[in-house]
Amino acid sequence: MINTFYRVFDWDGQSLSSEVGGPFFVPRSQQSQGRHDVPSVDGVIYASLAPLSAIAETIQFFRNNILTKEHFVKPNGFKKALVTFTMPRELKLQDFDDPKTLVSTNRRVGMVTTRDRTVTQDIARGVFQVGVAGLLWPSALEGLWINATLFESRIEGYAQVKGPIVPLSLKHPDVIKAAQLFGIEIA
Repeated sequence: MINTFYRVFDWDGQSLSSEVGGPFFVPRSQQSQGRHDVPSVDGVIYASLAPLSAIAETIQFFRNNILTKEHFVKPNGFKKALVTFTMPRELKLQDFDDPKTLVSTNRRVGMVTTRDRTVTQDIARGVFQVGVAGLLWPSALEGLWINATLFESRIEGYAQVKGPIVPLSLKHPDVIKAAQLFGIEIA
């Protein structure tokens, strides 16, 4: 199973762990509206198996706008950054891109990618109850991109930053490519 993941997060420029400003920080008080958010059960970290997917998931909200450098900086000074991290292969994930998983769980791909949060959050609760570290699912933006929903308590101490954390900018190749895919103008 794949063990390298990519995540865009609000970085303080120094932190490398789960504290505020770090790559594994989960703002539980703000979780409830996300696709697989289950704050009453556990915090979730959203990641992707490709950096382009992680970046696209972040900038998609700027469709019909002009993407500026200010979109990558938060009022508190934290900057949007891309982290690459790994986890041991032993941490199992339920793979909803695998037809066998869909059949065994009596699900369809559309149930995992729907915008109906009652459906997707129910799936996440069920996956948590199975005892795995999270789930893999095709992105609703591009079916070939695979995203991951990782349960905070199940990956804590296992997820390890790999390589440098890269602050996002208007010149980052995947920012440019994602913007082109969505017709987002870059300042």
